[in-house]
Amino acid sequence: MNRILHNLAVALVSLSAFLCGQRLGAQQIAVHMNALDYVLMTPDVGLDFVTGEKTTVGLNISGHWRPYGFTSKLISVQPQFRYWFSGRPLNREYVGVSALFCSYDITASARVYEGMAAGLGLTAGYVMPLGKRWGLEFSGGLSLMFFNQKRYSSSDSYGDYYEGGQDWANSKGCTLIPSNLGVTFIYIIK
Repeated sequence: MNRILHNLAVALVSLSAFLCGQRLGAQQIAVHMNALDYVLMTPDVGLDFVTGEKTTVGLNISGHWRPYGFTSKLISVQPQFRYWFSGRPLNREYVGVSALFCSYDITASARVYEGMAAGLGLTAGYVMPLGKRWGLEFSGGLSLMFFNQKRYSSSDSYGDYYEGGQDWANSKGCTLIPSNLGVTFIYIIK
């Protein structure tokens, strides 16, 4: 499962570089980290590539293992496309679309949720310049997530979720969730 996400991340970075084309070397590249994710002990790192006068393409990767001692594992990859209203990327207000792919294994209140999710969403935000290369971003959005998971009680027999040597999911569906919630520090590399 994690191998699938790794391959997806490599493909998305390659696609971003391809979309930027020959101009990538002359464009701005920014690195960012969401402070809210670090409070939740889910470290993340992201890259944004300026692709035009008002557009950027970005990729965020985040994950955690046993945050605050809870039984939880998560890894996610999130590509984004943003349109900047100010006429200058990485400055002031923007709207965007994003996709989210994640793999998780979470135990909460004796219930276990193990599976994968994927979705699409809309996001909006504002970047406040803090200096020539630094910025502070405030963002939020909504995503429609589709999930495929095993959901069971921790006292269940795990063997009940195998059939013919194959894992099977007993819970599928979609849900609307808040996404891209962040207070993010941005550093523009060039």
